[in-house]
Amino acid sequence: MNRNPAPPQVLWVIWLALLSGMGFILMFVGGGWPSGEGEPVSFASPIFLAAFGAFLASFVIRWGVVPKMRGQKLISTAIVGMALAEGCLILGIFALPETVVLSKQILIVLAFLGVASFAPIYARA
Repeated sequence: MNRNPAPPQVLWVIWLALLSGMGFILMFVGGGWPSGEGEPVSFASPIFLAAFGAFLASFVIRWGVVPKMRGQKLISTAIVGMALAEGCLILGIFALPETVVLSKQILIVLAFLGVASFAPIYARA
């Protein structure tokens, strides 16, 4: 079994694939940037809270857990954190009703910021 840590380039490839995949999901599967008039932001919606919770968990992983890790555990933890941020996008696009445009926009921006924060500048060879 190979116990050598993966090179930092692996994290860059995974990060870029997830970030570009989010753009693909938003534009082609989700119908593009939500626009129009809608209901006010519903911060009490269980779906909004679940998506925001996924973003917060991603944030904690990126800034609280990842800096303390190295090697294979770093890659696994970073992937979990990025997946949580991407989950925020998916819940925002597909689970929220079409009438809460601003809520969708907030979650989309948070999701992209969450994944962008995982840019592997922290990866060491």
